[in-house]
Amino acid sequence: MKLIQGITVLAAVCFMLPAANAKDNTGLYMSAGDFETQALKYTDNYVIRTSPLFSPYKIKVLKAGDVTVLFKDDVYGYRDSKKQDYRFFNEAEYKIINTKGLYLYSRRTTTVKGKIRETHTQYYFSENASAPLKTLSIYHLKQAYPNNAALHDALDAQFRYDQDLAQYDNYQKHYKLVGLMERFVKQS
Repeated sequence: MKLIQGITVLAAVCFMLPAANAKDNTGLYMSAGDFETQALKYTDNYVIRTSPLFSPYKIKVLKAGDVTVLFKDDVYGYRDSKKQDYRFFNEAEYKIINTKGLYLYSRRTTTVKGKIRETHTQYYFSENASAPLKTLSIYHLKQAYPNNAALHDALDAQFRYDQDLAQYDNYQKHYKLVGLMERFVKQS
């Protein structure tokens, strides 16, 4: 009995701590346009739970005893208390790591192989804020920009493997792919 109570209290604490957002500029982006203009909704004294227990496809927004339930498919994303933005896509959360030129996202996943748990970071991209997410790979980038032969050649020359696309340039303070995209893709 004490074990069940302990688990219940632990679960409640885990879901409440990252969600508190009193006056710290957190909230929800209802659309890609809201994200682009940084127009957050549910910002003042709301508690937002993006992964409620037993309802992974829903978002609960609480304020003064009132509960609003939203579906992740109806919300673009959110900003957490650390001022990090996330996007929902196919009911999953993706950390937005770049918006200049090319939108880059990351997502941590855990795989279990026998008794070993491994956590991996997977990377994704989209051409703009409202475009669907695609796995970050040389093939998908070429598909996204099919008529840009110069970009194709630069991707082949600069990146040998797909995992190289997520390299960060500490000197330039951006992802190497972003610098390459800025040179070869004209933004409309």
